[in-house]
Amino acid sequence: METWVHSSPYQPVPPGAVVGGHDSDGTPIYVGRSFHEGDNLPAKVIPSKGCAYVCWGCKEIQKTHYEVLVGQGYAWVPCYGGAVPPNAVRSGTTRNGEPLYIGRGHHANSLTVGKIHPSHGCLYIPFGGNEVRLDSYEVLIRQAADQWVPTTPYHVPPNAVVGGYDSDRAPIYVGRAMHEDYKWVHSSAYASIPPNAVIGGNDFEGDTIYVGRTFHNGDTLVAQVVPKKQIAFVSWRGEAIPKDHFEVLCGTNLIWRHCYDHVIPENAVVCGKTALGQPVYIGRGHYEGSLSVGKVSSVHRALFIPFKTAERRLESYEILVEQKRGEGWAVGDTTPPPPPPPIEDVKPPYPIPPILDVKPYIPPQDVKPPLGPPMPMPMPMPQPLAPPATTDPYNPHPVFDPPPPYHSIGVPVYPPTPPIPPYIPPSQPAGNGPQQSDTWVVSSANYTPPNAVYAGHDTDMSPIVVCRCFHNGDLLPGKAIPSRACAYVSYAGQEIQKESFEILVGEGYDWMPASNGMLPPGAIEAGRTDNGEILYVGRAHYCGSLTPGKIQPSHGALYIPFGGCERRISNYEVLVRRNNFYRDEAIKICY
Repeated sequence: METWVHSSPYQPVPPGAVVGGHDSDGTPIYVGRSFHEGDNLPAKVIPSKGCAYVCWGCKEIQKTHYEVLVGQGYAWVPCYGGAVPPNAVRSGTTRNGEPLYIGRGHHANSLTVGKIHPSHGCLYIPFGGNEVRLDSYEVLIRQAADQWVPTTPYHVPPNAVVGGYDSDRAPIYVGRAMHEDYKWVHSSAYASIPPNAVIGGNDFEGDTIYVGRTFHNGDTLVAQVVPKKQIAFVSWRGEAIPKDHFEVLCGTNLIWRHCYDHVIPENAVVCGKTALGQPVYIGRGHYEGSLSVGKVSSVHRALFIPFKTAERRLESYEILVEQKRGEGWAVGDTTPPPPPPPIEDVKPPYPIPPILDVKPYIPPQDVKPPLGPPMPMPMPMPQPLAPPATTDPYNPHPVFDPPPPYHSIGVPVYPPTPPIPPYIPPSQPAGNGPQQSDTWVVSSANYTPPNAVYAGHDTDMSPIVVCRCFHNGDLLPGKAIPSRACAYVSYAGQEIQKESFEILVGEGYDWMPASNGMLPPGAIEAGRTDNGEILYVGRAHYCGSLTPGKIQPSHGALYIPFGGCERRISNYEVLVRRNNFYRDEAIKICY
């Protein structure tokens, strides 16, 4: 049975009060309840503000008299859509008799306590003067009251639960032990890093990244904690989201191991679970000069990291695992072993006479040949002189036929191989043609070249790479989706599927924001129309996807292929070559 203690702003928080979450400024929120208009409503109790809050009639209502939940054995489990488990904690009922349950959810950098209305299929929280509706939330449950008694290996308490029997039929009792190899410590952007914090890597500027976690929309996500920037980042649905309240992983005996073929090791460290109950693991990978920490999804078989303002997908990564303690670490008896017994001299049973009739072996000496005059060498035979050339046309000298060629006896003769001309690189075309440093590789539905330039993701989080192909005389930039084994371009209001295309490969590219047909310095020229207009590569967020397409400056927009149609977008990102972009920006600053 739950224990509720009456309280007010003028009284201290009772001992054992259940913590429900935190406000936007990081102050703790406790679980409470209060009456309003005949309803016994869950309340968020904030001692630093000297009051409690309930939500009713689409408003946030302040309360100065309330009850605080105290005790042990409570836990939070994820739910959604008004569902609650059988052991959920009730705050009371409405005036119509409908039970109300205690829940919490994330909103505006807070973790706020509110009421779960099963008939409404959601959670309502009081926030900012209004009643906020959340479909994904956590429910407060009451765990089973098991009794654990501290003991030693030499004492078994009465009524101990027998879990089984050993090979010698000795009983095995159920027990538990404290595991201190690692733990999660609550922190914030303005707090110092706790001791033994696990280092994950470094960002693109060289700042140290620590492993953390935080909640976002019902999901427990891996966070990149960057103390120098006083912020943490998580990746969620294609975006990098900043967080100022998080937990830092602290401990020892944790190591990074390469994840082969996306197989999650058994000893992988679990960060938490998503709103659907899927486990989230901790990974890291190299991207654009950084070693970034992110979440490993066993469903998508990839690592997702927050990088700058977007979410990046990596296929090659390391995963954080707990190193098992082997027997070699155990300290045994340090007493040195006793010395071995002395070896007894065993005498032969009878004397062995010496062998006298065998002569000792004497190795032969090196015998050198006697010195003398050098041996005569055979002299070459003199060649007969050719007859003198004659100039008499009526009495020429005899001409001998040459021997038959080699091919006359059945061996084919191949024509001589002409010399290979030296390689002359093509000259740079005049004007504003495509950059020669951009490499486009011919691809097809069954082949995706390595080191392809990542452009974004589809609505199902499938990766998309930059591509281009010909259509009706135009060379059009588009999107290639390796998981679908095809590419798409936009043309005349339609999305056109292509089986043969080219994919951009290489490094040193970046995405810069632009709008209305404007282009930053270093924009990649990826194609042309049939009338000679240059087309550039761009991308934009659309319906949960990050889709690339073509930028047509004369139209002042980006066109992306999506859902069978050609979509026009005014605000977008442009693919640029990083060196060219920053060089031009530096020139602008100098002048």
